[in-house]
Amino acid sequence: MAQKVESTTRTTDGAINSNPGKVWTITVNSNGSNAGTVVIKDGGSGGTEKWTVTVSATAGESKTVSFPEGLSCTTSIYADVTTVGSVCVAYTESA
Repeated sequence: MAQKVESTTRTTDGAINSNPGKVWTITVNSNGSNAGTVVIKDGGSGGTEKWTVTVSATAGESKTVSFPEGLSCTTSIYADVTTVGSVCVAYTESA
């Protein structure tokens, strides 16, 4: 059975999902003033770093990263957001 893909958009640090799951895409949008980064972590703010996406300070810049097999997080999915406009994460919960 197919799993429902959900998405969450954040502008600050925080949980994407509090359960184990897989990340399928990450889209990071520049705030137009500063270069920024988003770090996806497994297990909350102190969790294991799984992937980092950076964008420049260029207004309107966005960067999308896709994971064809899914980026597995065995505890939870968390986004550590630093000076970006927003980040949108598409994910599924593990069964």
